[in-house]
Amino acid sequence: MAEKHWWTMLSPTKTRNIKSLILSPPLIGAFDTLVHLPGLWQDIKIGSFHRLLSMNCIEEHLRYLNRIRDFWFALLPTEELQSRADAKSVRYFELRAPNNTTDLTDLGLLLENGTIFPNLEYGERADVYGRLIEAQKHTLLIPTLRSFLDNLIYLEPAYRIMNSLLEPADKRIYVRMRTAFVGAKTLRVESPDGFIERGVATPSRIFLSGYRQLWLYCLRNFPDMTDMSPKKQNRLSKKACPARGSKIASWHKLAVLATELGFQTDCITTYLKIDPEKDSAREYLQAFSQIPIPEEYVQRVATVLKEIFAFPQPRTANLVPSDANNEAVQRSTQ
Repeated sequence: MAEKHWWTMLSPTKTRNIKSLILSPPLIGAFDTLVHLPGLWQDIKIGSFHRLLSMNCIEEHLRYLNRIRDFWFALLPTEELQSRADAKSVRYFELRAPNNTTDLTDLGLLLENGTIFPNLEYGERADVYGRLIEAQKHTLLIPTLRSFLDNLIYLEPAYRIMNSLLEPADKRIYVRMRTAFVGAKTLRVESPDGFIERGVATPSRIFLSGYRQLWLYCLRNFPDMTDMSPKKQNRLSKKACPARGSKIASWHKLAVLATELGFQTDCITTYLKIDPEKDSAREYLQAFSQIPIPEEYVQRVATVLKEIFAFPQPRTANLVPSDANNEAVQRSTQ
C-alpha cells in the first residue's frame, strides 16, 4: 500500500524515469552504494534522470558513479560517519580540487571551525582533513551526484557524435566501438604537437586509449559538430549534424582520427570521403550567388583553404581553476 501511494505522488515523466532506471541493475547497484550518504541526494531531481537514461553509455556513467563512491567512502569510511554528511557540507566539497592549495586550505578552515560537517566532533573533522590530504594523490575534482548529472549535459552532445560513427543498434556504445576496433600496431597518444607513438601494447590497451581519445575529440569539438548548446534553455537539436557547412571539416578530422586509432565502420568510411575544403568553398561561394558555381572556382578556393589550414595552428593552454569560489556551475563548465 505504501509503495502504491509513493508511485501516485510521481508525475508521469518521473514514473517513466524510475521504471527505466529499474531496468538497469548496474546503475541501480551503483546508486544503492551511495544511499548511506544523505547529503549527496538532497539536490537530486528525479526529472533530470531522463538524460542519463537516453544515453546508451553505461560504462561511462558507472565510472563516474564509482569515483563518487571511492572518494566519499575514503573521506567518510564508516556508515555512521556517512549518515552524518549533510547536504550543505557536500556542496562545499563539490568540484573542489584537493591538490589545489587554495581549495585545500579553504576546506581545512571550514572543517576546523565546524562550518563543514557540524555534526562531527572536532577530532573527527581533523581526521576527515587528514584523509582529504591523502585524496590529493588520486582526486582531481571532488565528484557528487549533482556534478554527475550536470556533466551529463556535456556528455550528451559528445555521445551523439560518437553514436554517429556507428551503425544504429541497441547495444552500448562501448560494446559497439569494441566491435568496430580492427586493431592498430602501436599505441598512439595525443601530445600538444600531434600524435606520438608509445610503442607496442596489448590490443585492449590500444583500444581503450583510442576510445578515450575519440571521446575527448568529441567533447572538445561538439560546438562545431552539433547544434546543441548545453547551458541554454533552448538547446536545439539533439542530433549530430555531420553534413552541414563548416561542420564538415570537424567530421572529416574525426574520421581520420578514428581510422588512425584503429576503428573502422561504414560511417567512418563515408566521412573519410568528404573533401572538407571543397565543400566549405562551395558553401561560401554559393552564399553570394543564386546560380550554381562553376567547379573550377570552387576548386580554386578549396586550394587556398588547404594552404591556409596547412599552417600550424596555435594551441590554447588549458586553464585550471585556481580560485576558491565554491560555485559548482563555474567549476563544471571548466
